[in-house]
Amino acid sequence: MTLMEAGTSVLQRLEAAGFEAFFVGGMVRDALLGREIHDVDITTSAMPVSVMGLFDNCVPTGIGHGTVTVLVGKVPIEVTTYRMDGEYRDFRRPESVSFTTSLEEDLRRRDFTINALAMDKNGQVFDPLMGSADLRGGLIRAVGNAGQRFFEDPLRMLRALRFVSKLGFELDNGCQQAIKDYGYLTANLARERVMKELEGLMDGKFKEKALGLMIQAGLLAHFPDLKPLARLDTKVLSTLKNSLDLFLAASFFSGGIKEYMAGWPLSKSQKRLIAKTHGYFLDGAPLLWVQYADGMETAAALWRMRVVFGKSDEAFIPQQLVISNRGELAMTASNMLSAAGISPGPNAKKLLEQVEWAVLSQKIKNSPAEILAFIGGQDVSAKT
Repeated sequence: MTLMEAGTSVLQRLEAAGFEAFFVGGMVRDALLGREIHDVDITTSAMPVSVMGLFDNCVPTGIGHGTVTVLVGKVPIEVTTYRMDGEYRDFRRPESVSFTTSLEEDLRRRDFTINALAMDKNGQVFDPLMGSADLRGGLIRAVGNAGQRFFEDPLRMLRALRFVSKLGFELDNGCQQAIKDYGYLTANLARERVMKELEGLMDGKFKEKALGLMIQAGLLAHFPDLKPLARLDTKVLSTLKNSLDLFLAASFFSGGIKEYMAGWPLSKSQKRLIAKTHGYFLDGAPLLWVQYADGMETAAALWRMRVVFGKSDEAFIPQQLVISNRGELAMTASNMLSAAGISPGPNAKKLLEQVEWAVLSQKIKNSPAEILAFIGGQDVSAKT
């Protein structure tokens, strides 16, 4: 069963029980734009208790705010009662919500007009805030006063820029001015939320445009460890592949890499990639060696950092490796060390890496004879 089929079955059940029900929000926006739909949200006049009474398999995921997740097979459909939001005091959620019987009142609490659209099961759109016109005009406009919307939840500023990146739309003057006026509030945001929006922004086709607006509005200034990125050319900055690249690039402006990484909720694998790439960059390690020692992801990330910081203007071409690990050398490590007369330790590690590099870079063939000849030509200071 497709998402739309599952959602339509929920709409039909609600309507059969005498309630109003509409598709709403981002899915309507994407449907009208001909984009792929990733989730389905429904707004309804039915109270949460009524919704739960109509469906056998549902979860009260946000029942205090009127939201019940109905499971149609394994497909989750969020169903939320028409509501009006109370005052925002934590820059994220309203202190209270009150339910209403008006679809229009429900739509007026939303962030942007392109997200304040409702659609019935037949495809008829309900659009009291002219969101369809903004979709056609490629405009991101706040519902009501942009400053008020952003003051309620400062994350909406980053969300607006994410939509710019995804859709290529323009920010209306009200949104642009409100971001300049209220950008300082983004400092109050949980960094997990910021990271999620930056992930979406960096994944968009029009990220250069979004990054330019972010820098122009001074939004990066409210994240001290990201602020130095504003010094970089926007076109160059947009060559970064994803949000992890963004954090990686910012790490080069930090006083201490460990302290910098501790400031963001990065995963262990993300921290490892940042630390490794940072180290290889400072050491000037060859991309071929990085590809061999740490994999394609790290090598590609290192290349992108070199491009961003003007250390390379060549394309990154992954290499076919002669060997993929030390175990594929024609001699064992113990035999090589024995031939060189070296005990295990730092000098042994250095020699083995020299052999690996000589084979990788095809200075010598991967054969016992050439490896032995290479070892004999090395200046090793710690022979036993």
